[in-house]
Amino acid sequence: AIKTDKVQYDKAVTMLPQKISDKLSLYSVSQPLDVEAKIEGKMLFRNLPKVTVNAKGPAGTVKSPVGDFAELSFVGQFTNAVVDSLPYEDENSMLTFLDLKGKYEGIPIASKKLTISNLVNPFLRCDLTAETELASFNSLLGSASFDFVAGRASVDIRYAGALMSDTSTS
Repeated sequence: AIKTDKVQYDKAVTMLPQKISDKLSLYSVSQPLDVEAKIEGKMLFRNLPKVTVNAKGPAGTVKSPVGDFAELSFVGQFTNAVVDSLPYEDENSMLTFLDLKGKYEGIPIASKKLTISNLVNPFLRCDLTAETELASFNSLLGSASFDFVAGRASVDIRYAGALMSDTSTS
């Protein structure tokens, strides 16, 4: 196992097998992470080893295919062995985030557990809470027809479903 504290995300992903590194390079993380990576198996051409990465991220900025997050903190894990008896590939991979807290487009969000499985056809499962002024949604909605001017929104979502096709990590 490889363990390090306060490593930059872009440096950490270069220690992983190329195919996994390419997928995780779609994300950028501003804050240094505490990381432990375990790579099991042969690192030969056309042979993808079993990889498990655990990370802890203090509050910082995370850029992803679905948008940018500010003041985001989390405990995360990546594995390419959701089912150990299956090949260690994208369809058998999962990102898990615990105790996720931050802001998306200025809106405070939190999730006790968020998972993205199958990196070919990504499937999101999460609980998500947010509380903010309704006017915070105006920039997200981008409507020329109406704007929220007053009121508060309190959201408690449980979601399990596909991510939009344009957010695929393939």
